[in-house]
Amino acid sequence: MQEVGQHFKIHVQKSPLHGWGVFADEDIPEHQFVETAPGIVIPHEILNACYYVVKADGLKPEDLVLDQYGLRWPGNKVCIPMGWIGIYNHSDNPSAEFFYRFESDILSIRSLRQIKSGEEITVYYGDHWWAQKPYLSKL
Repeated sequence: MQEVGQHFKIHVQKSPLHGWGVFADEDIPEHQFVETAPGIVIPHEILNACYYVVKADGLKPEDLVLDQYGLRWPGNKVCIPMGWIGIYNHSDNPSAEFFYRFESDILSIRSLRQIKSGEEITVYYGDHWWAQKPYLSKL
C-alpha cells in the first residue's frame, strides 16, 4: 500500500485555471503516485441535509462550498479528501488521475504522463461530477 503523504515535491498556488491549484516542483515520471491522503467519508444524506439548510437560510447552492470537494464513494456515501487532493483542478486532458482505495478510505493522485517541473497537475473530475453540480461550470 502507498504511504500517506506527498511523494514528489509539489506546492499549492493560485491557478490560471481556477482558484488554487497544485503544481510540480520537480519532474514527475509517468504512472507515479504524487500524493496519497485519507478521506472523511460521510453518508450522502448528510451532505443533502446541509444543502437544504443552506437553501432554507436563503443562500445559493454554490454557497455550500463543502459540496464542491465531495467525491462519490460506495454505499451512497461521499468522501471529502484530505491533504491537497481536493484542490487539484479539472482538465479534459489531465496530467494525473484519482486512484481510490475504497476499503481503507484512501485516495491518491497518480500521474498519467510525465509532468514537468512548474506545471499545474490536473485531473479529470468525470461527467457525473459536473451533472451533480449544475451551478458550477467547466473551465
